[in-house]
Amino acid sequence: MPVGYLNTEYPSVSHTFIEREIRAVRAAGVEVVPYSIRVPADALVRGDVAVSARAETRYVLAGWLGVVAAAMRSLIRRPGGVLRAVLESQRMAVGGLGDRVRHLAYAIEA
Repeated sequence: MPVGYLNTEYPSVSHTFIEREIRAVRAAGVEVVPYSIRVPADALVRGDVAVSARAETRYVLAGWLGVVAAAMRSLIRRPGGVLRAVLESQRMAVGGLGDRVRHLAYAIEA
């Protein structure tokens, strides 16, 4: 049974620990599938190991079109859940308009 590793943005310069852990788990005979929410910027992918990791990583959202499409699917399938998530995101936004927009974006991304 494969094991998935989910990261926000993978690979990146700061993911040395995760790369080592994935290698160790694979060495133990476990299939590992890395997942990342977002595609990292080219500047964050340095070295052969990171380039190799990028090639095998499955990306959930590869740009804003993917985010909007996923949000629309969620809205159609679970309108009440989406509404609750949006309302909760606004409850947590304590700042001004910028904070509210940022929290709305987090809810849509989720």
